[in-house]
Amino acid sequence: MNDENLIKKAEKEIEGNLGGGDKGPDEEERKTVVEQLLEILETIGVQLFLDEHSEPHVTIPEKPLVAYPIDSVFFKRYLRRLYWENCQKGLGSEILNQVIGTLEGKAASEDDKKTLYNRIARVGGKIFYDLGDDRQTVEIDNEGWRLSANCPVRFHRFKHQLPQAVPVSGGNWREILKYVNLRDSQSQLLFLTYIPAALIPDIPRVILVCAGLQGSAKSTAMRVARSLIDPSSAELASPARDLIELGQTANHNFCLYLDNMSPLNDELSDALCRLVTGIGFAKRKLYTDDEDILFNQKVAIGLTGINVVAQKPDVLDRCLILNFERINDDERLEEEQFWKQFNEEKPLLLGALFDVLSGVLKHASEIALTRKPRMADYARYAAAAAIVLGETTESFLAAFGENTKRQNSASIESSSTAQVVLEFMSDRDEWEGASSELYGILKQVAEKGNLQIGGAGGFPKAANWLWRKIKEVKPNLQSLGVEVVCEEISANSVIRLWRSSQDAANTATNATESSEVRGGNKDGVAMDTATDETDNPSHEQIDMATVAAIFEEEKCSFCGGNEFWTRQDGERICSVCHPPIVPLPGK
Repeated sequence: MNDENLIKKAEKEIEGNLGGGDKGPDEEERKTVVEQLLEILETIGVQLFLDEHSEPHVTIPEKPLVAYPIDSVFFKRYLRRLYWENCQKGLGSEILNQVIGTLEGKAASEDDKKTLYNRIARVGGKIFYDLGDDRQTVEIDNEGWRLSANCPVRFHRFKHQLPQAVPVSGGNWREILKYVNLRDSQSQLLFLTYIPAALIPDIPRVILVCAGLQGSAKSTAMRVARSLIDPSSAELASPARDLIELGQTANHNFCLYLDNMSPLNDELSDALCRLVTGIGFAKRKLYTDDEDILFNQKVAIGLTGINVVAQKPDVLDRCLILNFERINDDERLEEEQFWKQFNEEKPLLLGALFDVLSGVLKHASEIALTRKPRMADYARYAAAAAIVLGETTESFLAAFGENTKRQNSASIESSSTAQVVLEFMSDRDEWEGASSELYGILKQVAEKGNLQIGGAGGFPKAANWLWRKIKEVKPNLQSLGVEVVCEEISANSVIRLWRSSQDAANTATNATESSEVRGGNKDGVAMDTATDETDNPSHEQIDMATVAAIFEEEKCSFCGGNEFWTRQDGERICSVCHPPIVPLPGK
């Protein structure tokens, strides 16, 4: 072949690549299939839009409440089924990807944006609860609740989510206590008000902490709450392997309840705080690009453990701590019997729950907090729930104040630094001096009390860490009547401690009625002003007794001696009654 022929052949190939030549039968067929599918989708009413992150989504006529990513496995299978039903032909991957790309471009060009929700949405003063049947929601407002097929919002759907029972009217919300092993009235009130407040999706909610021995039904209580709020085939989860997995799991769950937890490390503690407040996580879609996926919804967090697993004060401030006692064997129900009875009563319980939630929406704005705790929004909605249940603000605040005491106790118990500061200040009104001097004094106190030195919860090993450790528990020290400040004087740190005259009981949040409802309202809902709780024991009286016990001098119950040695099994033995055997030299 001469050069002229080679040039002509190359020109024909270039012309064909640029689209100037005739289209082959395969390309014509591919174009026909794409057009057919697009026409079918338009005819049946498939809707295209972008979510709040500008990701293309679709809703289909069979599931009008559910939004699916256009490139999801579910929608690809839907397209294959649709094409088979209409054309009795299979749909190849190449044509399928071309259809997906065309639909994504169409969604982007129309620029119709919708915010997607997970199980519960709050829009225009109403709450829409997704029952998971793909067609109807429960619509709740300040006038009541009703089943509705006309929902203005769209929901995510994840594989683990289960349909919710259809609620019915006529139930009593207090009947839920039959299924929760809480025996004191204050803990019961905290649980009764937690679940309605947890259904408010756009506020930070407390971390529900259920602590108790094996056989105390703490996990059962968490499963009951999960079943009513956000039913799932994975009711209680295990800790995630890393923060990215934690963020993704949280993004797929309205409730993230973690079971049988050990004490939380700093990284997990900080991550849970972010999830409570809605501060997002981000990850790359692929390791080969810089495009991010965002996880940023507010999540209802729950933790179970034998002890209170949260230790950092920043986490404990966000916790609602409920203690569970072991159930006697003769009082225990079989699992099958328990859940059969619960599921039979569940529609009535849900109806009663939505009754309370409607009342919360009606009266929450009438509750004013004169002192705002860390979780002020939650406290206001939970207080409204208590009022709807016929309780007073005084009774709710008393119960919430007990939770604050448990928070402070847990913070003190998990911090050697807090314990030594409280012991040091137990017999003095004020102290001021150099940070290094205070460190030396407090270290001696820690060693005397056999407290941990070093580590996350231990007394610091070096003086330059003392103030950082004190800052972590400063709010807890304040609640126990100990104030502390650090000042820089001539390049030296000076720490001042003093006992305040403020009664720790006054740190509880007080709710008062607003001027619109003072003295009651036309609906007969009690809006009592919280009264002074000076008759209640203060945090200081309770926790200082605990701290004092830590440093109480150990004495032998037989001879009264205070010298001990430690046997290999860890038991402390009196050196007077049973002196240790010291081997002879050379033996």
